[in-house]
Amino acid sequence: MSKLLNNTIKLIFLTLFALLGLSTISKAASFDAKISSTNVKVDGTFTVTVYANNAAGMYDVSASNSNVTVVSGDTHEFLENGSTTVTFKAVKAGNVTIIAKATDMTDSDNDELEVKGSKTFNVTITENSSNTGGNTGGSNNNNNGGTTNNNSSTTTKATITKLQVGSKSYKNPKKDLTITFDNDISSAKISATTSNGESYKVSGSNVSDNTAKLEVGTNKVTITLASGNVYTLRIQRLPKEEEVKPNVIDETQEPVEALALTSLKIGEYTLTPEFSKDVLEYTLSEQIPNDITELLVEAVANKEGAKIEVTGNTELVEGENIIVVTVTLGEETVKYQIKVNKEQAAIMPIQMTLDTQATETTVAPRWNTTQKILITLFTSIIAIMGICYAVIEYRYTKNKEYDDEDDDYDGDYEENDVDVNTDYIENDTTDDTQKGKGKHF
Repeated sequence: MSKLLNNTIKLIFLTLFALLGLSTISKAASFDAKISSTNVKVDGTFTVTVYANNAAGMYDVSASNSNVTVVSGDTHEFLENGSTTVTFKAVKAGNVTIIAKATDMTDSDNDELEVKGSKTFNVTITENSSNTGGNTGGSNNNNNGGTTNNNSSTTTKATITKLQVGSKSYKNPKKDLTITFDNDISSAKISATTSNGESYKVSGSNVSDNTAKLEVGTNKVTITLASGNVYTLRIQRLPKEEEVKPNVIDETQEPVEALALTSLKIGEYTLTPEFSKDVLEYTLSEQIPNDITELLVEAVANKEGAKIEVTGNTELVEGENIIVVTVTLGEETVKYQIKVNKEQAAIMPIQMTLDTQATETTVAPRWNTTQKILITLFTSIIAIMGICYAVIEYRYTKNKEYDDEDDDYDGDYEENDVDVNTDYIENDTTDDTQKGKGKHF
């Protein structure tokens, strides 16, 4: 009996541990990517947004050729439980394949679970109407030498895709770039990589063999590409602490533009107020449907190389949600907030009648996931304990019946034994009596 009870108790505890293990629900981690458009014109832009859903790690966004260049965002960076956007600019007509994939990403709840994912987008780039007109008059200008001037094609100027100035490197730099070095840096080697591999020339008052000798203050260096594009570098060498007046070139400096967004879109919805780079807080003009759980955010920064990170646009809840778009470039950071209101789930009214008076009551029982799990868990425990109790009661009753049958059997055996002994004694007495009635010698 005690062994049966011990086994039953062990069964109950094992069942409880199993139910507790099942109650821990982990959200599946995933990687995804979306593109704003697959058909663009030369000089047009499009964005690729990557998502890390309950995941953290590195992602990679790459283009198959040089028909596009990166305007803003990082193509290889760490991302955790959110999304980020990379903006491309079309520079040449043709086709290009954009691949976005997770390269070293794991589940946020379990670092041992690897998250894999890859998306491929085929983008078609067409010429602008202004670049395809050619000679619309239909005539050629012929001189006495018999030559023909044909203006039907337009040559695209090359750009610098990578710039190295001393120890500092820049990807797709601006045409007017300011670079700062400490006072202990007296010279900087300048090298560039062009989009089509064409040659370039580095010039300046203190430039020799593509190396600029730096004076304290601002040093102006010009990079001229063979196709005509010109890049201006303003290399600043900081003064020593005891120096007061640096050697500053007397020229009008353009004001430095603050980091901001030039475009911000939330799906097909309208922002209130209308977007402006100086306005940092917005509200969607209408509520989103209750079945929408994620919104696509498209953002473009005003500075090349800026990183754009979007949070709060996934797992939208009923009521108010805050989407934050963070733009970062070096030490500059600016944040834009968008308030999004999501519709409440529809509630079915329940009409209850008491006596002769009808009362309409709206009942909206709402249980969150944790409550549902606890209710299921305790209901299962009670059911299992009831089953165990019934098994124990049944076994106990059966054992008792067996014990009673054994007792009845032992009683019958003892009664029969007494009867046999009594008959034996009676018979023995009778024999003795008969012997006494005979002759004695």
